[in-house]
Amino acid sequence: MSEVLYFTQAEFMLLLELAGGGECSLLSDGVRPEREALTLAFAALFQRGMLRRQGEGFALEGTGVLFADIRSAPWAVCLSSPEGERGVCYVGEEGLWLVELADTILTRQYRVRRMDRLSMEQWLFDSELLERPVLTCEDLSELGALEEELPGLDRQTLLRLEKRRNGGPVMELYEVYQNGVQRGISRNGQDVNYTQEALSQMLTDCFGKERYDRC
Repeated sequence: MSEVLYFTQAEFMLLLELAGGGECSLLSDGVRPEREALTLAFAALFQRGMLRRQGEGFALEGTGVLFADIRSAPWAVCLSSPEGERGVCYVGEEGLWLVELADTILTRQYRVRRMDRLSMEQWLFDSELLERPVLTCEDLSELGALEEELPGLDRQTLLRLEKRRNGGPVMELYEVYQNGVQRGISRNGQDVNYTQEALSQMLTDCFGKERYDRC
């Protein structure tokens, strides 16, 4: 991770609006900013060097340009747990932007972080939204009993990932769930065991492939 930025709700919505473009998936606390808050946001963003005048209007400047990347991202992954919405990750060709609601001393703000595939995975583990799988597919072939679904147990969803066209419909729906002692991954209703390979495939589908420099 190279950047962590904080915005009030009014600042976030204002920058997103000025980025233009089509519809955009949003993480919302359900409250619309008032006119006074938007006025204060304009002043604050000018002071932070994120806005400039352009003709009779305004344009993004400096770090504010990241909102053009968010708006133009081909897809967004909406993350939720039993506690509620946890964030939206915008996936573009140049990287990922993770947006969360964060409680600060004075108010609740939007925390925006530039990520890559590996840092996104680490965030999921650090946030305890995911656990690292112990088993591989090869292990399951030797422990055939785990392949059978355990009957009569309450299935609990631990993490839900909705891969959406940015601002549009769901393309893929993943759920990581617990069923007794067995953990699994559901992709569009199709269940597989929670193995290292299954988790890697889910993360690749949602956040793209890992990028390494090669000699």
